[in-house]
Amino acid sequence: MADSKQETEKKRKALVITISIVWIIIFGSIILALRFGLISNQQIQVIQSSTKDKIDVSGYAEVSEKADVAEIYLGVETQNLIASTSQKENANIMQKVYREIYSYAKKEDVETYSLDLSPLIDWKDGQEKIIGYKTTHILKIKSGVNDAGKIIDNAVNAGANKINSIVFALTDARKESVGAEALKKAISDARKKALITAEQMGVTLKKPVYITAGYSYVTPYYAAYKEMASASTQILAGSVKVTASISVSYGFE
Repeated sequence: MADSKQETEKKRKALVITISIVWIIIFGSIILALRFGLISNQQIQVIQSSTKDKIDVSGYAEVSEKADVAEIYLGVETQNLIASTSQKENANIMQKVYREIYSYAKKEDVETYSLDLSPLIDWKDGQEKIIGYKTTHILKIKSGVNDAGKIIDNAVNAGANKINSIVFALTDARKESVGAEALKKAISDARKKALITAEQMGVTLKKPVYITAGYSYVTPYYAAYKEMASASTQILAGSVKVTASISVSYGFE
């Protein structure tokens, strides 16, 4: 009986010791993580070890620029009982649309975006019946923003009956310029964060040991327009948003 009590007491002490060791490990890990910066937020991460000391930062910038290019998506839709007739009627109207569009757009800036011939289906008593055919021809037209309204008006006057959307963009030269501006701001943002971190840590920032950067464009896929007194369409250009981001790892001492 005495041996049984002694054995139980030994197990209890062993359990207490085990639990104490686990808590020591947990608290010790937290203290070490805080001490050496292994717990990070979304913006800045600091990692320090015996072999590599670095401060990881990210920078972000956003620049909005007025669009100077418009991509217009418009075309013609025709319907007829006979498929070939629908297609021919569509082609005849499209020829007139082309002539009007070329008054303001270069031929190399006009291309077919989609061409579709499909049956018109009528459901009656649970059965489908073909009642005709629909031909849809959509063009993609690239032009200056100032000419976009004229192109739309002329195309509609020539028979175009579908205006899908207008996408605003930048010329290649302006894309490069605005992208570079956004990237410079992102780099400045990252360096400021690194300097603040280094100052608070009491260390000196060294040159970057790792850099990754890039930028992207967000273009509005819509157009605001209104009818003027002259019955012409005025296109109100949207802004193209350019965002840049960079991740940098700085050494420190």
